Amino acid sequence: MKQILLRLCTAVILVLGATAGLQAGEEYHEGFEYFKIVPTQPTQAKTGQIEVVEVFWYGCPHCFRFEPFISKWIKSKAKNVVFYRVPASFNPSWEIHAKAFYTAELLKIGEQIHTPFFDALHKHGKKLESKESIGKFFAKFGIKKDRFEQVFDSFQVEMRIKQAKIIVSKYGVSGVPTMIVNGKYRVSTSKNEANPFEKLIKIVNFLIARESKS
Repeated sequence: MKQILLRLCTAVILVLGATAGLQAGEEYHEGFEYFKIVPTQPTQAKTGQIEVVEVFWYGCPHCFRFEPFISKWIKSKAKNVVFYRVPASFNPSWEIHAKAFYTAELLKIGEQIHTPFFDALHKHGKKLESKESIGKFFAKFGIKKDRFEQVFDSFQVEMRIKQAKIIVSKYGVSGVPTMIVNGKYRVSTSKNEANPFEKLIKIVNFLIARESKS
């Protein structure tokens, strides 16, 4: 009888151990949780680095809700990971927000205004849909009107938007937010997931770990 109980206890321990192992090292599969980008796109990463890109739109409510998750991830990401944002411009109405993003980058206040810009649109109901309204928003961060307009209407901003459109197209992005890992993999959220943003981050980390080993 003691031997039977011992065998049953051993079996239970093995099952629990296997379950714990599955939870500790979750597997995700190409074609389901993530998709391969063909051909692989060049990155800005240096040797030994892994590039992660977020494709987003300021007007997107899902991108707004994703922002706290990505901000938390940025603080804890692996040291070998370099992160960039690329604004999507799927139609002309999105392009003005892409101009705002690159204007802020060129003025060296990109990180400073990123979350406040989302908040202004989605929390405070601001209509940041014109050069004038965006210029007033930038003024709150010490950017004078003449300087803002000079950069906003510049050739550099126009070129960056054109490059972003090409990149987003080559990534095969059809919706936002979408994450790109090392120019090889595309990951986006699923409406059917209970915690889609948490899972999106987990899949990105899974792919980073895979790329780090290869």
